[in-house]
Amino acid sequence: MLGKKLDLILPDFVKGRKHQSYVDTYRKSPSPRKMKHDFEFKGIDRSGNEILLEIKLNYFEENNETYSVAFINDITDKLVVERMKIEAEEQKAKNILAEASAKNKQQFLANMSHEIRTPMNGIIGLVDILSQDEKLSNEQRDYISTIKISSLSLLNIINDVLDLSKLEEGKMKILEMEFNVEKTLNNPYELYQSKAREKKLNLIFEINDNVCKHLIGDEHRLKQVLSNLISNAIKFTYNGSVKLRVSKLSSNTKECKLRYDVSDTGIGISIEYKERLFDTYKQGDSSLTKQYSGTGLGLGISKNIVDLFGGTISFQSEYGKGSNFYVEIPFKISKATTTTTTTTTTTTTTKSRNYVDNSLKVLLVDDKQVNLTVAKIMLKQMGIDPVVAKNGQDAIDEIVKDDFDLVLMDIQMPLMN
Repeated sequence: MLGKKLDLILPDFVKGRKHQSYVDTYRKSPSPRKMKHDFEFKGIDRSGNEILLEIKLNYFEENNETYSVAFINDITDKLVVERMKIEAEEQKAKNILAEASAKNKQQFLANMSHEIRTPMNGIIGLVDILSQDEKLSNEQRDYISTIKISSLSLLNIINDVLDLSKLEEGKMKILEMEFNVEKTLNNPYELYQSKAREKKLNLIFEINDNVCKHLIGDEHRLKQVLSNLISNAIKFTYNGSVKLRVSKLSSNTKECKLRYDVSDTGIGISIEYKERLFDTYKQGDSSLTKQYSGTGLGLGISKNIVDLFGGTISFQSEYGKGSNFYVEIPFKISKATTTTTTTTTTTTTTKSRNYVDNSLKVLLVDDKQVNLTVAKIMLKQMGIDPVVAKNGQDAIDEIVKDDFDLVLMDIQMPLMN
């Protein structure tokens, strides 16, 4: 560049500002100003690409003459590095803010979950207690049944919304605990048998003989998925049957892959709605919501849970003839598989419920009066008169004074959790 005109590195938009006329005016001035400052401007390299230049202007005097000197450096790379550092710092700040926001949201949802479930559990618990009164008329029993059904429906919606939030935040985890495949079906069967009976539907549960009985996985989340599929099947079926069938797809010494089929003879699914059936925020047919109720979150949540299991969920359906939803999940095999199945299948929940030692000393801890009321009544029906504490500190004081066989305690309480 030595000896060449400055115009070579000036972009067109700078030349357009009559740069040469400014230079000529400066040269002809009888007393040109002494320039000593730094600045940046855009230039072009030999390939015609735009670059960023740093110009350092200075002057020196010699023989009563003033000379201006300009040092020009290409700082494009330096600027890129600085910008990358700034962008990295900005992204880091955004990440910290997002993490804090997610943490605050999760804490808020946890608090909301606690505060919403508490009165709902109180309502459901008291309704259960009232329903045991033999003096109730048929009309009163219908009222109580309606209250319970409505409460459970609202609780299910609350659970769906909270589960969806956990899934979106990546907070839902699949636990690994031993469970019995046959016993896992007891709860859904008991839960939906009365609903099926009300609609005069046959509710059928079948387990193939070769199914691995003792496995390791998240029994609670598995029940949630199956319950959703069975509930939907009953909801959209007017006559005929709803059937759950469990079969083994494959197994080895460490793993057993099961398939759960939930089939019905209901209304089926129109082909136009099949593509978006598992979308979280879309219902198959929004017009059905008015007729059948529900948030439409169940299948989307079920798919996410099955994905966490490392399994798959899909369906086959013919409009007007029914549907078959099937879930395929790999489970680890429990060591308990080596024991005989006779012992496990004969033990029922009825025996565990009836076994209560009324000499047990129980400490009941909760800051919500409705929870204390429901729990005290239920314990007294078992012949147990519990000691009550309303916060963590009171609970510790009671434990210091006496020995207890069992402590039933809330998680979130004032003074001490």
